[in-house]
Amino acid sequence: EEIIISNKELEWSKTLSFFRANEFKESRSLLRKSLSLLFNIDPLDVPIIAKPNKPPELIKKYGFVSLSHCKGAILVGWSKNKLGIDIENKYRQINYDKLFNKIFTDNEKNSLIKKSLDHKNQILTSWTMKESAIKWERSSIFYNLRNWEIDFDKNKITNLKNNISLDIESFCFKDWYISTATKKNS
Repeated sequence: EEIIISNKELEWSKTLSFFRANEFKESRSLLRKSLSLLFNIDPLDVPIIAKPNKPPELIKKYGFVSLSHCKGAILVGWSKNKLGIDIENKYRQINYDKLFNKIFTDNEKNSLIKKSLDHKNQILTSWTMKESAIKWERSSIFYNLRNWEIDFDKNKITNLKNNISLDIESFCFKDWYISTATKKNS
């Protein structure tokens, strides 16, 4: 499929490794094509700033966008209100015990253990919830995973440092876990 990106995005892609450059060009092209259908404009006229390693942004009057990709999938989320999205392949090979101990608070660990659901699926689903909140916040996943705590019973996630509370939705679609984070009252 044809890659449609701006000259600036092409320039930025040249600073990346071969793999990252292809991923960057593909994701930005899909973002442009998707939003062009929504706004009924040419893909190159979509007013986005989509630098590498930064969340894409739209000019305010166009709403908010969030982008996520994993092996085999790219997900574009758009809303009139600020949002964060995340997608993960449910067959992703990771060290679940290490992830469980690294990213979850004691309260979350206790909730997950009490639920005694499919442990691996719940951990990966919860990971997408945290990532979607971090994308909503437009911050770094490396520094903020443990700042966010999920209330599984209320479908809420709260930043323990600044007391921001978001609504989260999570579901499985085919081979992917998808989560969104928003403020429903906004």
